[in-house]
Amino acid sequence: MAIRSPTAILIVGMHRSGTSALAGLVAKLGVPLGYRLLAPGSDNPKGYWEHQDVVALHERLLNRLGSRWDDVRALPDGWMDSEPAQEASLAIDELIGRDFSDASVWAVKDPRLCRALPLWIEVLQRRGIRPVVLFMVRRPDEVAASIQARNYWHPLVGKLLWLRYTVEAVTASSRLSRQVILYDDLLADPVAVVTNAFANLGIAIGPGVSGGQRKTVAEFVSVSDRHHFGPGPDRPTSGVDAIAERLYESLVAVAHDADDWNPGATRVSEFHEDWRRNGACVDAVAAMAARIEQDLQAAQAANLQLNSALIAQTRWSEEAQAKHELLQAEKADLSSKLIAQIRWSEEAQARQEALQAENAEHAAEIDKARTELERSLAARAALGNTLDNVYASTSWKITKPLRSASTFFRNNTGPDGGRGRKPK
Repeated sequence: MAIRSPTAILIVGMHRSGTSALAGLVAKLGVPLGYRLLAPGSDNPKGYWEHQDVVALHERLLNRLGSRWDDVRALPDGWMDSEPAQEASLAIDELIGRDFSDASVWAVKDPRLCRALPLWIEVLQRRGIRPVVLFMVRRPDEVAASIQARNYWHPLVGKLLWLRYTVEAVTASSRLSRQVILYDDLLADPVAVVTNAFANLGIAIGPGVSGGQRKTVAEFVSVSDRHHFGPGPDRPTSGVDAIAERLYESLVAVAHDADDWNPGATRVSEFHEDWRRNGACVDAVAAMAARIEQDLQAAQAANLQLNSALIAQTRWSEEAQAKHELLQAEKADLSSKLIAQIRWSEEAQARQEALQAENAEHAAEIDKARTELERSLAARAALGNTLDNVYASTSWKITKPLRSASTFFRNNTGPDGGRGRKPK
């Protein structure tokens, strides 16, 4: 029977515990996880199923509190009343109003939620939304082995982180409806395990799981996704190992319908007591590791900046080289055009000189013809003057009768000069 809505399912569990598989399965059963999910990664090819803004606000909160996701130390005393917590509270409230205001049932998943759980519970209850907690629990040895394979950390670090995350989530959720799902059980029968947990939490997700949904979920959650197994039972254990193993066994009992969280609360007290006795050394080492990590991050940031500058310089050099090559090509093209222009100019000059020589030759011929003409005109003028003198001379005048008689006889005699003509 469904309890009042709206309801927010807070999926909690240590990194590498199977929270992504559980969240993806919940989404495929029709429960919304928000609109901005992280893209799959190499270590989680089926997806993280984490809201980007949820992860961002958790990382910002931990960073402002001087912590990180891999910090085994407790958060500072009174952190819930700190300015970073108040800012995170406002961000959570805004995200809920933006992405889940119309949903009767919705869920968020992020392993860091184990540590920020008190803040979420406070915001949800202030909004009148019922928070329920769904634990995804995997053996601490297997979680440590998975982290060692991914991050190359000593298994003790993974177990301490498993304890820190699990203890804080168990403590923060003590007054809420909560259920535990074991990683082994999820792989064995994913649909039955989740629908049974929903029923115990008073969550209805529709008329039931169809055959198509069951097939889709069966294909999504596979035993082949499991790559790491805990060590054998003969392995010697430390105090941390013992507390982690006992806490895990108490959660196994809850998952298998014991519905008794008191043993888990006892294990939580054991963890706090052990930390009170021995945690100072761990805190000191963790603080030193945090400083080293900060230095590494600063160095990485500096390297990124240098790398960015190098990339920019390389890009500039490549662009400059490309421009240089373009200018060289343009220069070669212009040089080729200039050579062609010079050749054309030389040919035009040669043609001009040939025309000038031809014109000079023609001019010389014209001058020669003009000279000959002037000489002929002069000779003609001289002849005319001579004739004028002859015509004006006395002898020409005295001999005029003779010329007339000569003309008469020439005109009046035959071809033979008048011989053979009969006299009149």
